[in-house]
Amino acid sequence: MFMSSDKSVDVIIVGGGVIGLSIAYHLSLKGISCFVFDRGEIGQEASLAAAGILGAMMETDAPGPLVELCLASQTRFPVLAETLLAETGIDIEYVTSGLVGVARTELEQQALVRKCEWAQNLGQSIEWHSTSELRALEPLLSEELLGGIYIPNDHQVNNAKLTQAFHRGAVLHGAQFFENNPVLRLITVGNRVTGVVAADGEYTADKVILATGSWSEQLASSLGLSLHVYPVKGQCFSAQLRKKVLHRSVFAEKCYLIPKRDGSILVGATQEEVGFNKETTVQGIQALYNIAVSMVPDMREAIFIRTWAGFRPGNPNIKPILGPVREWQNVILATGHFRKGILLSAITGEIVTSMVSGTESPIDWSPFALDSHINIEKEHPIVTSINDCTTNDY
Repeated sequence: MFMSSDKSVDVIIVGGGVIGLSIAYHLSLKGISCFVFDRGEIGQEASLAAAGILGAMMETDAPGPLVELCLASQTRFPVLAETLLAETGIDIEYVTSGLVGVARTELEQQALVRKCEWAQNLGQSIEWHSTSELRALEPLLSEELLGGIYIPNDHQVNNAKLTQAFHRGAVLHGAQFFENNPVLRLITVGNRVTGVVAADGEYTADKVILATGSWSEQLASSLGLSLHVYPVKGQCFSAQLRKKVLHRSVFAEKCYLIPKRDGSILVGATQEEVGFNKETTVQGIQALYNIAVSMVPDMREAIFIRTWAGFRPGNPNIKPILGPVREWQNVILATGHFRKGILLSAITGEIVTSMVSGTESPIDWSPFALDSHINIEKEHPIVTSINDCTTNDY
């Protein structure tokens, strides 16, 4: 271990999104040498398209291992923000204003009340508020809402700057990056993966980590593995209110509004299974706009800035796939984070580093092992059409 040469390294990470970058950062902190390969430029796919929400409560629907994983990662961001700023000079814009969840219908109200109840049982400071109480927190909220919840610990970061900070931090600690250099295939000897064949040649390593997000299926299938990871497109747009300020992030079913430090409001996101089609559509943006206006009527007069789309790595269980592969001694998976890649980046980097170094994991990762996903067929798509973006199936 801890070797590095022009073509040989301790760990090869395939995938240069926020998950792969966090892993590279945490490995390099431990003195473990690593190469990171990406088919394009670093951090330009889901990591760049994300909203930056650290929504441990917003992004979960029931107590269990996934909530515990999200909470464990969420608690790391205050120190992580300070550490990355000190090491790299990059401010990841960790904003601690909390998040408001609003109910526009009775079904949404019931869902939020249930969330409030189980979250309180976990010791979270979440309470139901009337519409007037919510408007005292956020005066721009609609008077037509049926109330909602305030989640004081669901914060946000600037996802692009977090990605950049992990990248720079990893480089400063010795990680090497190979952008626009896709891994064409994995090199196998017996039941071991000994390296990769990239566009510019062969590289060897003691361990290989697949952190390829929505593109995970291709390399995994070459090892006889079926991860059932598939792209879920999310369309977003940004706008700026006229002379008014939204102080906290606001979410309803199928839509969220995230105020950023530059004064813009990020509005997202659709959930569409359309393969790797990254086009933004009038229908998709209009669906988001309609929900945004129902939450904050002043969004009608907002100044439009831009639209974009990205691919979340979805899977039928809607939970990440983490850990070694039984059939291959030196392969580790870190994929399938779906809507939680930014949130889970911190803990994923720590977990995978513990796997590589043979040290105790900061949390039990077994509920996310590949075996827990085995024999799960993709029978129930996350979303099948744009129209589903306006339903009550959050």
